[in-house]
Amino acid sequence: MKESLKVSFYGILLLIFLLPLFFIPTALVPLNLAKVALIAVVVLVSLGALIVVIFKEERFSIPKSRLLWGALAIPLIYIVSSVASPTPGLSLFGYGLELGTAGSMTLLALLFIITAVSFRDRARLVRGYTALFLSFALLALFGAVKIFSGGHWLTFGIFQGRLDNPIGVWTDLAAALGVLVTLSVLALEMLPMTALLRLVTWMAYALSLFLLAILGFSTMWAMLLGAGLVLLVYFLTVEKGIEAGKSRSRQGVWAAAILAFVALIFVWNPTFSTKSITAMVSEATSVSNVDVRPSLSTTLGVARSVFSKHPILGSGPQTFDRDWSLYRPSSVNSSPFWNTNFFFGFGFLPTAVSTTGLLGTLVWVLFLTLFVSLGLKILSKNVDSRADRFILMAAFFVSLFLWVCVFLFVPSIVLLALTFIFTGLTISAAETIGVIGIKEFDLNATRLSRFASTIGAIALVVLALGLGFIFAKRVLAIAHFERAVTYAANGSASVDMVENELVKAMTLAPSDQYWSALSQVELSRANGALQNTASTTEERQAVFQDSLSKAITALQNAISLNPVYVNWIAVGNLYESLVPAPLAINGAYENALAAYANAKAVNPSSPEVPLLLARLEFDHKDVDAARVHIDEALSLKQDYADAYFLLSQIEGSQNNLEQAVRSAETGVLLTPGNAGVLFELGLLKYSTKDYAGAADAMTRALSISPDYANAKYYLGLALDKLGKHAEAIAQFEDLAKTNPGNELVLQALANLRAGKDALFQAPSTGKTKTAPISGQ
Repeated sequence: MKESLKVSFYGILLLIFLLPLFFIPTALVPLNLAKVALIAVVVLVSLGALIVVIFKEERFSIPKSRLLWGALAIPLIYIVSSVASPTPGLSLFGYGLELGTAGSMTLLALLFIITAVSFRDRARLVRGYTALFLSFALLALFGAVKIFSGGHWLTFGIFQGRLDNPIGVWTDLAAALGVLVTLSVLALEMLPMTALLRLVTWMAYALSLFLLAILGFSTMWAMLLGAGLVLLVYFLTVEKGIEAGKSRSRQGVWAAAILAFVALIFVWNPTFSTKSITAMVSEATSVSNVDVRPSLSTTLGVARSVFSKHPILGSGPQTFDRDWSLYRPSSVNSSPFWNTNFFFGFGFLPTAVSTTGLLGTLVWVLFLTLFVSLGLKILSKNVDSRADRFILMAAFFVSLFLWVCVFLFVPSIVLLALTFIFTGLTISAAETIGVIGIKEFDLNATRLSRFASTIGAIALVVLALGLGFIFAKRVLAIAHFERAVTYAANGSASVDMVENELVKAMTLAPSDQYWSALSQVELSRANGALQNTASTTEERQAVFQDSLSKAITALQNAISLNPVYVNWIAVGNLYESLVPAPLAINGAYENALAAYANAKAVNPSSPEVPLLLARLEFDHKDVDAARVHIDEALSLKQDYADAYFLLSQIEGSQNNLEQAVRSAETGVLLTPGNAGVLFELGLLKYSTKDYAGAADAMTRALSISPDYANAKYYLGLALDKLGKHAEAIAQFEDLAKTNPGNELVLQALANLRAGKDALFQAPSTGKTKTAPISGQ
């Protein structure tokens, strides 16, 4: 049977080589979606070929390892947890079988089993390792070109930045380089090589270390320190003992020692002349990275809270963003990432604790325990052949390295797929070298076995075809959605064309993202109707009401599919925009209040909701209630600049100008680069006749946003009050060029040229107003 599984073997072999490099050079198919599509095609074709071979030969054999059964339990628990989740469709399939959905885990489990069955031959295993080495070496070359070209080369229309690459984000690139280093060390020590091949391996090793130094991923350096020490100890004890009395090159020992030393330097990260070594490398290469994610303790704290309500099956796959909103610690509000929506926690496996519950955690623990147990068998196996030892060690060490990655951070679908593939290769290697046995099945042994095998094959085919059909629809839906986004971004199509693409996407695979986007299209049409002077009042009103009704319905559909925080906020924002005059639509205030209340229920520690409620009450003319909500927002986040900004507007509306100025000054201190806050401060200072302060604030606003016309207008007024008439005239002359025909600008300019005051009085009471000038 081993020789007859050529289709499955070559399919997986091609996947090992292509998966890290594969992409479709168009924005219509996101990188992650292209990767999942490639995995799905290979799995479906390989599975079909495997089933045909089994029924043709009427018998089959598999490696005798409980790890195979453990792999089957993973998608099973994900499916059960998905069905029990509040959003089964999202948990089962996501938007396109994203990482962590039940569908993606089913694909990966099948990939694992097919690999374990198809690679049970020494030559096939070596080809698998070679394919990975070549793929990652090409990836390293790609990364080097991108970094040293400033990101300008090898863009293919989708890789714009220095660290953009085909495997995923920069942490995925770092992990791939770590695997390449590890595999190189093993090959240098354990494989007989020609001089040219040895040189190529050293070059791949050196390039990987060099790029890792540039990337500066501390987690990866810690892993490589551990890998270097483990390999060094293994080479100096186990390998040396087996090879005792034999004379051969020990270049792998030197490679492992160098790896451990370099990794130790970057983990230690010493400081020279006030700069750490990673900072010096970052400055020299103009490459800087930030690894932003919840800590392990915070992730497990969220899991504990989830366990209090859903202990058995967790909250469901693809729902960590909801768990984070509900249970994140309030201390997060003091960080710059307080409003970041995390879809994963510290790592992929720690996240699974909360999303799959106690049963999912036990399944993962069982699977990894069986894997480590197999690794211990491999390490304890006395194998005389150096090539055979390499076959065993390469599979086990690479898969172990990848599983540590899966725990310590969130990998791309590529890395997780390779993790499952190399775990399958570990089983294949263990059976091929004789570490584990073989389990054989005869389909014709009994009538029951024939019946069971037939039913099983049919079930697998139906499962595979069903998963493929669902995924194909989602791929097409995402393509239509991305086309709609492209149309909307570059203005190359009408609103109707954008809407048409979104409707096609929702017809194929309804999702909250598509409905939410459709609501924005309808709101755009509604705003266009209000500004359309070519139609009658009745026609404008009819289009506005129809579009507004469709926008509300679209958001309600989004909520029904996925009642998450961002969707409730979108509903609240829509209704809030209908509260103040001139619209003042009946029931808008109550609906906005209800939407924000629901948002607060799913994200109780966010200061954003109290601020939005304060803004709603301000629009509703209830200043006291607005102040109460602002106090709540500031109690949750003391450095909340937006809250101080709104408070300054509220105090200004009540003629409490001194308090308004103090609030605006606090907002400026918290966000000194915000031109809008500086403009608000300048306007308030102008109202209190602090013209010097007003001029300073407006000047700072213009330094940030030179085309801020309203800031330039009030700067001119303030300069006039300070007696700097020539400077004031210069400001208004500049405004007259960018705002031709504006009566306020022309009148002020004429008065100043005549030696008079500008004669425009800024409002000193009431809600903050700005001059009706374009270009803000």
